[in-house]
Amino acid sequence: MMEDSAPPASITAAAAFLLLLSLSGAGPMPTVAQEAKCPFDGRRPPLGEILKGPASQRPSLCKANLAGTNLAGAERSRLVGAELAGSHLGKANLNGTSLAGADLGGTNLAEADLAGADLTNVDLAGAALTGADLTGANLTGAKLNNANLESAKLNNANLSDANVTEAYLGSARLEGANLISVKGITCDQLRAAKTDRATKLPGGMKCS
Repeated sequence: MMEDSAPPASITAAAAFLLLLSLSGAGPMPTVAQEAKCPFDGRRPPLGEILKGPASQRPSLCKANLAGTNLAGAERSRLVGAELAGSHLGKANLNGTSLAGADLGGTNLAEADLAGADLTNVDLAGAALTGADLTGANLTGAKLNNANLESAKLNNANLSDANVTEAYLGSARLEGANLISVKGITCDQLRAAKTDRATKLPGGMKCS
């Protein structure tokens, strides 16, 4: 009578290795830390409830879907310093809203209404602002590097100390805008945009 024998250790180790490879090939699993950082990734958050609480206890809205959201009026000043990086705010109404110091890097704000908004020191690097209304907005110290501002309305906007390095300004309306101390602006950008005599250019900058 033959006795059952245990498989060699080398076979067991090989099987374990293959199992590990098959699991890793399925792609990285979201970690608890990742989910905690952007808990509303791709979803619509209960914004009304979130904004009722103190700012220090609000969850991040990074990568959240806020398309078409109306944050004007009663919601003003409640988004100061908010974490909204990568979120979808296309066509959102943010008229007069204070987003000072907020992180909006890579955010989709196409055709959003940001007229009169306080965007002081806001991070809009790489953001999509095509067709957005930024009339009279305060963009002092804002990061707009690599942002897409095609056809955006920036009439009478204040861009003092804003960084527009590599930003696309094709057909952007800059009539009456304050660009005196803007950083990274080039003549090519100004030629692509729409300016007038009321546009305040950096000292000594002349583009034929």
